[in-house]
Amino acid sequence: MRVEQEQKVTEDARRFAEQDATAQRYASQVLQVTFSLSNFIIALLFHQYLPQTQAYQFNTCLDKMWCFQVIANQF
Repeated sequence: MRVEQEQKVTEDARRFAEQDATAQRYASQVLQVTFSLSNFIIALLFHQYLPQTQAYQFNTCLDKMWCFQVIANQF
């Protein structure tokens, strides 16, 4: 009787360990997909806003150059 109880406890522990390992593999896959998706979204945002940022910087530079030209022409 005692051997049967120990076998049952061992089998239950093995089954629990297998379920836990399956849950951890699933959680790992969910994290990998989430990480990949967030990187993709960041890349999209970067490519979407980069031209606007560059245009702003270019226009700011042009404005500064224009101001310098106006000041230089005054002298």
